[in-house]
Amino acid sequence: MTLCTAIAALAALVLLSGCHSSPVAGTWKQQGGQGAGMSLVVGGDNQFTMNMMGSTLKGTAALEGKTLTLTPTEVDGKAPSTEEEKKPVTVTLSEDGKTLAGKDGLITLEKQ
Repeated sequence: MTLCTAIAALAALVLLSGCHSSPVAGTWKQQGGQGAGMSLVVGGDNQFTMNMMGSTLKGTAALEGKTLTLTPTEVDGKAPSTEEEKKPVTVTLSEDGKTLAGKDGLITLEKQ
């Protein structure tokens, strides 16, 4: 194998490894019911932004199995100040990867 071929193969591996994005990366929206108008954007960098009830939350997103944990680091541009604001939110990814549902089942976000 020539040096050029080896470099090209290594570059291809690096590029392909970046193509495996998280199944939760993207935009999610509540389509009706409780929380209508809520939106969640999860980036490939494990960061999220959630807009709900006039507030914006930002923080880190961690997927373990089918459980997505959203840990706020910012609420309306400020660090979380109360225990409620600091509390992580967990939702479950459906088997088909098209919805995220809260524990109580009242809020379901659909992937856009």
